[in-house]
Amino acid sequence: MKRIACLLSAISLLSLAQAQTPSNTWAVVPVTADGILNEWKTPLKYLDEKIQLAYEISNDSTNLYVAISTMDDATQVNIMRTGISLGVNIKGKKQINTSVTYPQIDGSILYAQHRYGGNNPAHQQPDDVYSGLQQYMGKAGVKGITGVPDGTVDVTQHKTGIAAALSLEKDTLNVELVIPLSKLGITPAYANKIAYSITVNQDMAVRGGSRGGGRMGGVGLGVGMGGGTGGIGGGFGVNLGSFGGRRSMDGSGGDKNSTIRVKQVLAKPEKMVP
Repeated sequence: MKRIACLLSAISLLSLAQAQTPSNTWAVVPVTADGILNEWKTPLKYLDEKIQLAYEISNDSTNLYVAISTMDDATQVNIMRTGISLGVNIKGKKQINTSVTYPQIDGSILYAQHRYGGNNPAHQQPDDVYSGLQQYMGKAGVKGITGVPDGTVDVTQHKTGIAAALSLEKDTLNVELVIPLSKLGITPAYANKIAYSITVNQDMAVRGGSRGGGRMGGVGLGVGMGGGTGGIGGGFGVNLGSFGGRRSMDGSGGDKNSTIRVKQVLAKPEKMVP
């Protein structure tokens, strides 16, 4: 009887674990990458207090969508200057082989903004950084995307299907990413866990200079990413040689203090759920 009870208990625990398999949210309407979270329920589903990010990952039968949000000043400046990187491994492994880093801004532009921003870089206001760099936020760094050469892509032309945008309003920075499932090498029926990494790339000039820390207040955020200049981003991201002030990451471990790692399965509409 003891063995039977233990067996039943084990089966029960296994069933519970299976029922709680984390999954993406099903996107009822397609997400337009404009940095405005109209298509998402806010606050976003998950909050990582360690790096002051709220985030959520969703999908439909065509695309993967990621939303990210933060009210922390230093995190906002890091993202605008050196990007946030989304890493993906469709086999659920830690090693990241596919990544998108946004925004990807040329090093000469970052240097000029650093030097002539009017403030000590460690204390620049997010509004000032945004106004100085907004016009240059049209590109993303990519690595390992099916049918797209490693390098940079224009996310405003939609030629690759990859889109990204950010907005800064009322002390909140929002980022949205759109990646076609086909560019990740999967179909909507793909049932295995996918490993995601979200990394806030570190601008060494502003590291540790958070003036607005602790203002997170339940704002939802999106996916984690990695990346850095000069190499694959921490966790996901690609460093495409734009600016020496960016922290380099190796793509396998990255900076644990700026990376979120999760494993989730694609969401399925009710008609596809067995």
